[in-house]
Amino acid sequence: MAAQRCLYVEIRSVNGLSSTPKRPYAVVSVRDREKNLIFPKEKSKVGKDGSSGLGFKFMAIFYINVASAQNNGLDLAVKLKSKRWVHSNDDIGVVCVPITELLEGFGDGTEDHEKQVTSKSIVTSEGTEEGTLEFSYKFGRILQEPPKELKKKFRRAKFKKDAKKLIRKLTIKGGFAAVIAMLTDLLQESVR
Repeated sequence: MAAQRCLYVEIRSVNGLSSTPKRPYAVVSVRDREKNLIFPKEKSKVGKDGSSGLGFKFMAIFYINVASAQNNGLDLAVKLKSKRWVHSNDDIGVVCVPITELLEGFGDGTEDHEKQVTSKSIVTSEGTEEGTLEFSYKFGRILQEPPKELKKKFRRAKFKKDAKKLIRKLTIKGGFAAVIAMLTDLLQESVR
C-alpha cells in the first residue's frame, strides 16, 4: 500500500463577508481536479447567527496518499454554506487549496512539525473573491497503511452513497418492494 500522511485541518474563522449569513457551516473534503471526492466529507455543526466574523473551531482529519496528491493534483476544498429551514441551503463560497501547496513546509514525513496557520480568499458562487477563511493545518508522519477506523469510515460512506443511488433508481423502476430487497442485499455485503 502507498505511503499515507494524516492531514489535520482546523477551520478557525471567516472574516470580511459583506453580508453575514445566518446559521453558517463548513463542509471540508479532499477531491481531485475533476471534483471527485477522494475522502468522505466532514461537516461542521451549524453555527449561530453571526456578526462580522464567523468562528467555527472545527477539526477534520484526512489520510492523504502522498503520491496521489503529487501526481493527480488533490485539493483541500472547504465549502461554506448557510442552513435554511424551508429551501435548500445557500452556498456562501468555497476555498480550494492544492494539497501539494500545503505539503511544502512539512518535509519528508519522518519528523513532527508545528501546525501552520493560513488565510485564503473565499470565492463566492458568483465567482468573485470576498472575505477570507482562516484555518490551521498539520501533516503527521508517514504511515504505510491507514488505521482500521478509517477503512470502516470509507465503507460506511460508500454504502450510503450506493444506497442513495439504488433507492433513486429502484423507486422509479420497481417500487418499494424492490428497494427493500436491494437494501437488504447491500446491508449483507457491507457486513462482510
